[in-house]
Amino acid sequence: TCKGNSKWTMYFSVFDTPKEPTHPNSTLDSKHKTDSNKLKVVAASKQIRRGIPLIKDDLNLISIPKTKFNTAHFTSIDMLIGMEPSQVIPRGTAITSNMVKPQTLVKRGEKVTIILEKSGLSVRNEGEALENGAYRQKINVFIPDTKQTIKGVVQSPGLIKIQ
Repeated sequence: TCKGNSKWTMYFSVFDTPKEPTHPNSTLDSKHKTDSNKLKVVAASKQIRRGIPLIKDDLNLISIPKTKFNTAHFTSIDMLIGMEPSQVIPRGTAITSNMVKPQTLVKRGEKVTIILEKSGLSVRNEGEALENGAYRQKINVFIPDTKQTIKGVVQSPGLIKIQ
């Protein structure tokens, strides 16, 4: 806290990387460790264009010093398959969480199938997506028959489920 005419407080987040995995499914497992000062992370094996879903050939593992961890890096290539880069990623760049987003399955303006399932009854209707949506994301959908806008959850390309 600073003293003077105006008071303010600065907060810092501190993260500690475990030396050994704490859970059997931890991404910080022994196959990703190199030495005590480095960790293997996923990087671009070639320049990756924005908006094109990632495939295995786009990615490889590189070792970087733990001191370079200023944001969340990925330690598993499989975690990134299907994600969309939100920017151009140069070859050799370690991929961080702010560089990718879940793949868009429904696009704004696209005709979609809306499903309502309740008590063993299933009702389908056609609608129009009013916004882009990724898997399990809630989006607004317009139903032309009733001229209503509803919220639904993206299940797969072109399929919205009402809960």
